[in-house]
Amino acid sequence: MSKINTAQYYRDREKFRDQLLFGTTKNSEWQFNTKSIEQQVIDTGLVGKNWKLSIDDSGHLILPKGCDAIYKNYLKEYESWVCDHTDRPYTKKYYMDRIDTLSMTTLNALYRVNDKINGITATCIVEGRPHYNLLSEDQI
Repeated sequence: MSKINTAQYYRDREKFRDQLLFGTTKNSEWQFNTKSIEQQVIDTGLVGKNWKLSIDDSGHLILPKGCDAIYKNYLKEYESWVCDHTDRPYTKKYYMDRIDTLSMTTLNALYRVNDKINGITATCIVEGRPHYNLLSEDQI
């Protein structure tokens, strides 16, 4: 994934994600036709009205059981935004179909593996590009 202005991309992505999750970003350019993810979960009745959305150490949502459709809709909104704002190796349709086709268990496993790969490759980034020859034997 290449970004023209990396710092701006990450700031915009975080603002977009916050508004999508919590509906709290002020003066945002992104408008949604749905409630925030947090409000959608509360509206299911699976949690109390004072429930707050949690995010784990890897940045993944922690949702109660029975919210798979809400989570998949969130992923589709998020991936759609990323596709519109970066150059990606596959088409937007691929990312949307992947979310629709895979089970939640498979999606979660996929994201966990990607997190590990990103953690390893982050150690060999020089001037914005990966240099895999810098990885240790244990990392390969």
